[in-house]
Order: sequence, then structure tokens, then C-alpha cells
Amino acid sequence: MTVENGSDAALMAAAREVLHREAVCLDERRWDEWVALFAPDCEFWVPTWTSEGRLTADPRTELSLMYFANRGGLEDRIVRIRSGRSPAALPLPRTTHLIGN
Repeated sequence: MTVENGSDAALMAAAREVLHREAVCLDERRWDEWVALFAPDCEFWVPTWTSEGRLTADPRTELSLMYFANRGGLEDRIVRIRSGRSPAALPLPRTTHLIGN
């Protein structure tokens, strides 16, 4: 989605739409649609906590829950999930995403 006028309201609406679309794709296990939301050169990072109030700051030098330097890492993960060769995804988590302010 592109935002034509660049206003804050339009940017917020676009961000909301992407987050909602991502949540639906994940909840319904529509993996191909989910990964298509990411640019080929995206960086996907889920940092971990180093203390009660501090997250890791650099995925290349510190521990992360998940880190992929580009969309190829996400695509590989989907292949492992579908093949059953992803111990971290067996059984698949039963989650529902809730997005709010």
C-alpha cells in the first residue's frame, strides 16, 4: 500500500491496515500471503531482553529470539514449518493477534 498525501492520518491508516492483514495471515496460517507483506531486503528481528528493562540492541552481536537479514530467512522458516522440520513450531502455537491502541 502506498500513501499518496503523506499525512499522519493516512500513514496511521496504512500502518493499521498492514498490521491487521499480517495478524489475519498469521492466525489463519496463510504463510504465502504473510511473507508477501515483506520486501525482499527486509530485516526481520525479534530482540530478547538482556535485563528487566533493556532489550538487545544489535542482532548481529547479541542474542535474539529471531533474526533474519532478509525475506529469504522468513521463506526458509515457512518451508520448515510446512515440512514439519521445525521443532520450534511443533506443535504450531495457538495464538490470536489483537491489535489496539
